[in-house]
Amino acid sequence: MKKIASVVLFLGVCLLAAAQKIDYSAAFEYVFADYEYQASESCFDRSHTLHALRLSPEVGLTVAQSPAVFHRVNVGVDIFKQMGEGVQNAGLFQEVLAYYNIEARLRNGGSISGYAGVFPRRYGNRSACLFSLYDSEMLYLDPNVEGLMFSYNVPGRLESEFILDWQGMFGNRSDLSRREIIRFMGVGSWCFADRLSLGWAASFLHHASSPLRKNIVDVITLNPRLEWEPRTALDVFRLELGALVSYQCDRVVSMDPVFPAGVLARQAAGKWGLRLDNRFYWGADQAPFYDRAYIGEEYARNVYYCEPGFRMPEQTGWADWLSVVYSPNLSRVLKLELALTAQFGPPSEQLYIYTFRGWRPTFRLSLDLDALRPRPQRPQPLRGYNM
Repeated sequence: MKKIASVVLFLGVCLLAAAQKIDYSAAFEYVFADYEYQASESCFDRSHTLHALRLSPEVGLTVAQSPAVFHRVNVGVDIFKQMGEGVQNAGLFQEVLAYYNIEARLRNGGSISGYAGVFPRRYGNRSACLFSLYDSEMLYLDPNVEGLMFSYNVPGRLESEFILDWQGMFGNRSDLSRREIIRFMGVGSWCFADRLSLGWAASFLHHASSPLRKNIVDVITLNPRLEWEPRTALDVFRLELGALVSYQCDRVVSMDPVFPAGVLARQAAGKWGLRLDNRFYWGADQAPFYDRAYIGEEYARNVYYCEPGFRMPEQTGWADWLSVVYSPNLSRVLKLELALTAQFGPPSEQLYIYTFRGWRPTFRLSLDLDALRPRPQRPQPLRGYNM
């Protein structure tokens, strides 16, 4: 019986190998971003420079179940270097990538994609920036998802993506202070009329306890919005208007939750690679527990991924980010971005007296071979099948 099973297994492996192809991908990114907040006396964030490179090579196997369905199993490594940092050689290897991916094209023109394991966040259609609340630097320093990601897209009609990112585990023998941190995220857009869409973004963070620290913090953030992209002579013209609402509860300090809410808007216009992009928020402080600490551990960036501008010196205020971006269309795999962002906010007698908070020039060069990977093809529609 064992011999028969062995023969069947061998034949199965041979058949699988016949359908396999070597899969590879690699991404390189170089970024220089200078964060200058002296104008607001660094009340919201310290002035600093992010000058770094990242290289993420991968190799694996692709199995074509059919022309419309692909399976991938890949492994890789995330190599990260901050210029001037003392870490060298083996210390530059940040994280091992290992994941399973399925991609499928549907008869209605749509597609589905799923990932499981440790994989780059950039493989998501919309998760690279998630939504306007998130700080781009935090996403750059945390580029990989440890968990699951699923997306369903129909070109011109629907984009949706859901992520489970398991960012921490409950203690271990070497570090009893390590806490369980779970983040669920969902982003999407539904075009319900010509050039008019309903967009949404949601994030649920469960900042759980550890064997040494028993505080638990829950942060739920919702960003429903209307998106309008009218036909113009410009390459980019986009208007967004929505709400930014969150539920936040610190179960140690107080079980009374807080509900910061406000209005979030975006305006973007551009031509020939040059774009003017403005984001404006008016409402309550979206990081009310930022300065809080428990047994010497600050909440700060451990709980909040938000842009520093969403922290208000008073209970209610406003923030504005005005960016001038130049991003020429070089090729499918090579991208260049030059940007200058100025940040504004209400003056405060207690902290600073100026509306201008600071600015950030950014240079980013990226090479991503993912666009060259083979993709599943749309299956032929069946007679009488109208999906």
